[in-house]
Amino acid sequence: MPTQYDRFAEAVAQVGDGAVLYGEGVLAMLELASVNPSAITVATPKRVRRELPDWIELVQTNDIGRARSYMGVPCQHVADAILACRGRIMRERLIRAAKQAQEQGWIDASKLRRLTKELRK
Repeated sequence: MPTQYDRFAEAVAQVGDGAVLYGEGVLAMLELASVNPSAITVATPKRVRRELPDWIELVQTNDIGRARSYMGVPCQHVADAILACRGRIMRERLIRAAKQAQEQGWIDASKLRRLTKELRK
C-alpha cells in the first residue's frame, strides 16, 4: 500500500548505497517547519554518475553526520538536518522545527536546548 513516504524512499534509492535523505528533505518528510521543497534533498559520500530526475537535489558530502531510519527511509539525524538548513531556511522556522521535533519525540529536551542555542548564534 502506498504511503506519503514512498517518494522520499524512492529518491534515496535512486541515488544508491550510502545515500540518506538530507536537510530540507528530512524536514519535509517529517513535516517540520512547513517546508515544501521543489526537490527532495539526498546526500551521499559517493560520486553519482547516473542522471537523476529533476525532483532529486543531490548533495555530495562526507559530512552527513549520524544516520537514522525514519519511517523506513535512511535519513540524516533530524537535529543534524535542522542545522544543515541554516542559511536556507529562516532561523525562526528552524527553531520551530526543533520544537516540533522534540514534541514529536524525534529529539529530547536537552538536544532541543543545544539546537536552539546553536541556531541563535
